[in-house]
Amino acid sequence: SNTANLLVDTALPTVTINTIAGDNVINASEVAVGQTISGKVANAKAGSSVTVSIGGNDYIATVQSDLSWSVNVPSDVLTALGNGELTVTATVTNSHGNTGSGERDVTI
Repeated sequence: SNTANLLVDTALPTVTINTIAGDNVINASEVAVGQTISGKVANAKAGSSVTVSIGGNDYIATVQSDLSWSVNVPSDVLTALGNGELTVTATVTNSHGNTGSGERDVTI
């Protein structure tokens, strides 16, 4: 009889988003220079893609060897978002197809 080993990966990847603009409030001078949104992943590998969504705009980051990632959001995009609160979402899919996401609220 033949035997086979089956690996079932039930560990979902997670994404954390670091504090944005130091206090999660992007003021006018910070809007003017654009912002870097960054974070870390777990249960995903270097080279994985993280999709970061802010106000209907998507940016793709590549997970680095230390499991960090970052994207730059230009000033014109931040200006177009206007004033108010919104949620930044980051999503990653690991090599087994499991998806995880994280969120951070920010005020412009």
